[in-house]
Amino acid sequence: MPLHREIRRYRNRKLYDVVQSCYITLGELGEYIRAGDSINVIEQDSKKDLTALTMIQVLHLLEKESHTEQDKVMLNRIIRSTDGSFTGYIQELEKSIANPSSQCTTPLCQ
Repeated sequence: MPLHREIRRYRNRKLYDVVQSCYITLGELGEYIRAGDSINVIEQDSKKDLTALTMIQVLHLLEKESHTEQDKVMLNRIIRSTDGSFTGYIQELEKSIANPSSQCTTPLCQ
């Protein structure tokens, strides 16, 4: 059954899983997410929500492990998207999928 995991991030960038009472790696955090667990990452000192930033770090770790030549083409499309961010690229992609009859003028279609 999927869990909700509270993760604390310390100044030394260590991640602490409150549910299991132990330190974890970014790779382990990625395994939690793939298993269906929801996560919430909070900076211990400031109480700032670092969930999205930490998820990006998990994606970066996974990309480093599976880098191929075709990734360069996709990265170019992402950077050339409307706002040049991965999130913006995905939002544009979702819009083009949701409304396939619209005239697509973004780099996604090219």
